[in-house]
Amino acid sequence: EFQSTDSLVYSKIEIVEAQIDTELAETRSEHARESQGIQAELSEAEIELLSIERRKADIKVEQAVEGLSALEVRSPHGGIVMLERDWRGNPVRVGDTVWPGRPLARIPDLAEMQAEVFVLEADAGDLSEGQNATIWLDASPEISHAATVKKIDPMAGRRNRRVPVQYFRTVLALAETDTATMKPGTRVRSEIVIADFDAAITVPRQAVCSVGGEPVVYRWTHRGFEPIVVELGPAAIGRMVIASGLDTGDVIALRDPTATNEEGSSDIEDSTSPAVPGSGS
Repeated sequence: EFQSTDSLVYSKIEIVEAQIDTELAETRSEHARESQGIQAELSEAEIELLSIERRKADIKVEQAVEGLSALEVRSPHGGIVMLERDWRGNPVRVGDTVWPGRPLARIPDLAEMQAEVFVLEADAGDLSEGQNATIWLDASPEISHAATVKKIDPMAGRRNRRVPVQYFRTVLALAETDTATMKPGTRVRSEIVIADFDAAITVPRQAVCSVGGEPVVYRWTHRGFEPIVVELGPAAIGRMVIASGLDTGDVIALRDPTATNEEGSSDIEDSTSPAVPGSGS
C-alpha cells in the first residue's frame, strides 16, 4: 500500500496538495457539522416562536368566544321577539345608537297574555283597577273575552307627539288566554264597565254646562229653558249619567242656550233632546 505522504512514490508538491485537500475536507466536514447544529438550534427557536404565536392566536380565539358569549342573551322561555319602539314609535334598527339600560326587545310569555288599551282622559274620571271589561280581537270580532282592569298609568300622556289628545294607558288582565287566536301586537277593541245600573238617565256631554261652578242642564219649561242643577254620575264616550235632577222625558238643550252664535243671536233651534234611559251599564 502507498500513502499520499510517501516521498518515494509522490512528489513533494503532490504530497502538499494532498495534505491541503485533507485539511480542507476536514474543515468542510467540521463546518457542515457546525452548520447542522446551528440549523437545529434555529429550527428549535423557530418552533418555539411558532408555538408562542399559536398560543397568542388561541388566546385571541378564546377572547373572541367570550366576547360573543357576552353578547348572547338567552331567553328564559320560548316566544316571539317583539322589538321595543322609541318615543317616535319606531322600532330599533341595525346601526342605531342606544344607551345602557334601554330595552331593545321583549319576549312575552304567551301562556298568560294581557291587553293594553288607551282610555281618553275625559272618559277616565271613574276608571279604577278591578273593574270588569270585555275585549274583542280585530282578527275575530265575533268572539268576546272577559277581562279586568289590572293597571292604570298615574298620568295621562299622548300617543302621538303631534296630536295633543291625552290618554290613560290601561292594562287589562284576561280571564283566559286563547293561544290559538291571541298573538302579541294584535289590535283589540274593549269596553270597561265603570258602573252598573238597573236604570239610568244619560245626556250628551255638551248638554252639561257649568253655572257658578255647579253642573247644570237647561231643561225646557213653559217659561223657556231654565238651568237645573244636576248631580253627575259616571261618564261614557260622549254621554254622561245624570244621578239626580232630571226625569225621563224631560226636554233639554243640547248646548248652552244663553250662548250666542257668530251673528250675535241665540241659536237653539233643533238643539233639544229628551232625556233618555241609559243602557244599564
